Amino acid sequence: MEDNERKLLEQYVEKDRKLKELFDEHKRLEKRISKLAKKPFLTADEEEEEKRLKKEKLQGRDAMFQILKQYSRD
Repeated sequence: MEDNERKLLEQYVEKDRKLKELFDEHKRLEKRISKLAKKPFLTADEEEEEKRLKKEKLQGRDAMFQILKQYSRD
């Protein structure tokens, strides 16, 4: 995340309910992915979960950036 995006996020995360939801979910997914990454070995189910979580995190990030893009135009 670039500095200007981070500043916009900090500025609007408490003002925009959808942005806050996406940000909170992003942090939750990040924690779970990190927890899986610390394991020395992942089961097949865990590998699938990790892939799914990363995809969800990326989709959420894209949604956050779309919202931030609207604010950056203002």
